[in-house]
Amino acid sequence: MARNLFPIAVGDRVIVDGTQLVLHSMAPSKVGAPHEPDIFQFKDPRIDRVVTFPQAAFLKLYNQNKVRILGANEWISDRPIELWDDEGRLDASAALAVEKARRRLQYLQAYDQAPVSRSTEQLRRFIHRVASTLPDPKPPSPGALRRWISERGEPDDRRLSEMADRRPRGLRALKLDERVEAIVEEEAEAYWNNIRVNLTEVWHRVEARVRKELASAEGIARPALSTISLRLRQMVTVDRACRRWGKREGLRRFGLVKGAMEAESILDIGVIDHTTLDCWVIDDRTGQPIGRPRLTVLLDSCSRYPLGFHVGWRDASLEAVMACLRHAARTKDYLRERYPGIRNAWLAYGLPRTIVCDQGLEFMGRSFEDTCATLGISIQPAPVRTPEYKGQVERLFGTIRQGLLDKLPGSVPLRPQLMKEFGIDPEKTAVIYLSEIDELIHRFVCDVYAVEVHRGLGAPPGKVWRDHAKTDIIELARDLALLDRACATVTTGKLTKEGIKLHRLVYRSEALADLRLHLARGGTRSDRSNGSMRVKIAYREDDVSQVSVWDPVLNDYIDVPCTDAAYTKGLSLSLHRMIRAWCDETNREFQTAMDRLGARDAFYERIDEFRARGVIARKRLQRVRHGEREVRGDLVRLVETTAPGSLPVPTVNEVGVDTARNRVDGHHLEPRARLGGRARKRPTKGVNKPTTASSRHVETDRTTSSVGDANWTSLVSRARQAEDR
Repeated sequence: MARNLFPIAVGDRVIVDGTQLVLHSMAPSKVGAPHEPDIFQFKDPRIDRVVTFPQAAFLKLYNQNKVRILGANEWISDRPIELWDDEGRLDASAALAVEKARRRLQYLQAYDQAPVSRSTEQLRRFIHRVASTLPDPKPPSPGALRRWISERGEPDDRRLSEMADRRPRGLRALKLDERVEAIVEEEAEAYWNNIRVNLTEVWHRVEARVRKELASAEGIARPALSTISLRLRQMVTVDRACRRWGKREGLRRFGLVKGAMEAESILDIGVIDHTTLDCWVIDDRTGQPIGRPRLTVLLDSCSRYPLGFHVGWRDASLEAVMACLRHAARTKDYLRERYPGIRNAWLAYGLPRTIVCDQGLEFMGRSFEDTCATLGISIQPAPVRTPEYKGQVERLFGTIRQGLLDKLPGSVPLRPQLMKEFGIDPEKTAVIYLSEIDELIHRFVCDVYAVEVHRGLGAPPGKVWRDHAKTDIIELARDLALLDRACATVTTGKLTKEGIKLHRLVYRSEALADLRLHLARGGTRSDRSNGSMRVKIAYREDDVSQVSVWDPVLNDYIDVPCTDAAYTKGLSLSLHRMIRAWCDETNREFQTAMDRLGARDAFYERIDEFRARGVIARKRLQRVRHGEREVRGDLVRLVETTAPGSLPVPTVNEVGVDTARNRVDGHHLEPRARLGGRARKRPTKGVNKPTTASSRHVETDRTTSSVGDANWTSLVSRARQAEDR
């Protein structure tokens, strides 16, 4: 069974927790099937020592991003090219290297589809034919293509990371001044906004602005025509292409080869799409609606079993797609611990060989295309405005709506005032808590959808997956860290002696201090006045408890936690910004960790006060409307009349009295504190206060009042408004 779980064989190289090992043999553990090999025996070539991993331990290391499977011709240094330098600027040489890697991959994919003899004459004809279709003004030589075929990947398994230049490449600084770069970017946008503007006009405009605006600067190099052409090629995106050439032509230029959806084995084809669920999600902590969740699902076409999903709160985005891929690539062995009530396991996992998607911007961008090429996944975009092309996943969304959302209760766990303010109709909209939506989706997939007969298959999806898993190979990602980095947002920041300040939070660790010392010794990009330097930072919007900082020494990212761990634990960037905005409005400042925790608690208390205020207002209105009661709680009317000789102008005041002393039957209650309030202070017995010129009497019957009901209602309303202010 182990050989079906991992795409490796005896003699393959694997990097386990930073150490390169070679698979020596596989042996049975005599647990379960006695003759089935499920123990991996690797050999460390450096010390000629055998290292053994049971299948469960190897899967655990894989889920922790500590396993990387190397291809037959893959080098350890074959990694995705970083397009951005340490200061967050586009590295022109790195972008050119990516273009060369894509060019090699296109030639090799064409050769795998229609191989020819490797003679010089046959390869020359093949190169001429492929170069005319790309087009490629500088096609490779037959000898170079022959080396690519032998040294870069295997047939039908070519990865973009294997196409990069394997020669060491040092740091190259930008040749243009930053002010010139800003002028080039501004004038380049005119090229994409107007099809009548050509390359030469952009170059002339840049030349004129540099001479005019930077005339006093010395040593400013003006860009050449080839430099402007390179910048325009680097800036091309789907949005810019549509603005210049029109929507149809722009999408056509980014389109890929289309094919039929015929999946003979599991993980042959995966279908991915988004949908908005017809329900409102309520935050458990704040009690306020977060919004309608957006569900992203990756479905296996052969078994109709979902490989993974992601619940987000934004529109369709690349982050949701990458998070869905991350969930699909890993096993779902966390179910027993997180949701013990779910009876069945989530069987499907792995990466599909082909992904069918629509032509949304999140799928047609270079980032998604490069990530799939690095993972060995081909992209098959569906035609425009043809949802039936992805009918399999669309049907799954319909099943989720009918089987899950329609079963939710119509009652709403919020006050009517809040529901009215947020525009939620409890008779039309289902509402669930944030902590429940993830469990409901897992339970529905494992215990309902996977065990019921699928009409298109004639069998349950779980049974189809289990039957195919006995013979089909489950493709796993060679390096899960690539997916994790793809989900992060990359920016730049300053590294000082205090650490890194991002989103008005501070991040610091010992590894970050070592990195600062190394960068300071190098003297590059260091501000000598305050000892700060620019570093590249990657962060995830769903968790601000830590960030990742690029370490050029290790050639990898290091994780740096936030100094306020109690405040940022499980906190998303959107909620952090809401708390910050509220603190700014109330003139609060974050000074210490206790201040931050106090602001977070005060934010939630403010919501509770908003709810309680609506309850108090309703109770006051009930006292006014129900006049048949002899005693109206603690609120009575006090009518004052002036002394003789003055104008009879009655006034009404609201005072609090003890209800036990004003009962009609004359009985008294035992003294006790009010529920939910403090004990009321009793008046001192035997103490007579001096009388004034005004005579007072307390009314507990509405019929004897000298003030009309309309005046009484208006007075109560004004008192409520004054208290609210």
